[in-house]
Amino acid sequence: MTSGTSSGGTTSATAAEEPFNEIKSLLFSSSSSSSMDISYTLSILHKALSHPRIFAGYAELHSHPLINETLSKSKLGTQMLNTLQLFAFGVYEDYVKAAEQNKYCPLSAQEVMKLRVLSVITLVQSSCNGGSDEITLGAKKMKKK
Repeated sequence: MTSGTSSGGTTSATAAEEPFNEIKSLLFSSSSSSSMDISYTLSILHKALSHPRIFAGYAELHSHPLINETLSKSKLGTQMLNTLQLFAFGVYEDYVKAAEQNKYCPLSAQEVMKLRVLSVITLVQSSCNGGSDEITLGAKKMKKK
């Protein structure tokens, strides 16, 4: 990230991290150090998935011990853990392939769009790193050139 100053006087890195830090604050400020409410946690995590400025940090949320402990207690929670992992490391094709298995949370149109954007980013990174030759984004296959 750049270290330039935005119009609000904060650095670009700080401005980009702000929404994610707000999500973390919401998750951890209301919980005791030993427990979290599953409904509240799911609600906040869906906000993170659909937030237009959050494109990173899903692996951090997925690997947090308190989130894991809370979500692993229910089917919806397990679906959310799988969805966080999908947003952190997966691609849209993974979501489509697993649709009938109910492995992931149902995604809103905004969340699907974000997953597609993250899939394109994954494709670009894979291409730069000599990864696989193609990735499916919806009905279209994109090939490296």
